[in-house]
Amino acid sequence: MALTLVGIASTVLRSADIGIERHDPSLLSIPLVMSFFMLCGLRFIFTVPAELGANWVFRLVQSAPPQDCLSGARKVMWVFGVVPLPVALCPLYAVLWGVETSLLHLIFVFTLGGIMTEILLHRFQKVPFTCSYLPGKANLKLYWFPYVAAFSLYTYVMASIERAMLERPVRFILFYVAVSGLLCYLGFKRRQLSPAERTVVFEEHPEPAVRSLNLSH
Repeated sequence: MALTLVGIASTVLRSADIGIERHDPSLLSIPLVMSFFMLCGLRFIFTVPAELGANWVFRLVQSAPPQDCLSGARKVMWVFGVVPLPVALCPLYAVLWGVETSLLHLIFVFTLGGIMTEILLHRFQKVPFTCSYLPGKANLKLYWFPYVAAFSLYTYVMASIERAMLERPVRFILFYVAVSGLLCYLGFKRRQLSPAERTVVFEEHPEPAVRSLNLSH
């Protein structure tokens, strides 16, 4: 919310002198900023158990394909993280820049949200809210820069790219061709996962204090 309000405030200050800029990246990035944190937040809370003792139901049907659990998680992320805000803001963009621009922006945000969802769920091996969670496994000192870089790319960089495409809508064709290739690649990587990487992990185990090298003579 803070980042979104900063973008809106900067737009208001600029518009006091020159009016609202056509296809202002600060306004275009609003649903992207919000969806980034919503999707990452949902991905995190999926790993936190709500009632760990109740996961015996899922253990009984562990032979069921894990794609079913993944499909359910994907639908939740779409319903809560991708769809609501762009749809709510669509009338505002229609008033500012017209119905055509509003619809193009809506489809663009849905596309990026779908890609983000697929990336976040890659190698996801849990039934949401039912598996054990060991806090502190992520090394924040190592990952903070990739997180910041991913956020900047997903929000402000993509908003600037969208602005360039809105100036010449034919560029959307090239964008969606590239997106189709990326989705095909993600689907290929998902199919290439080993059986161990497809198995649902109900119990997380801490890293061993001493790790053996498994060397043999």
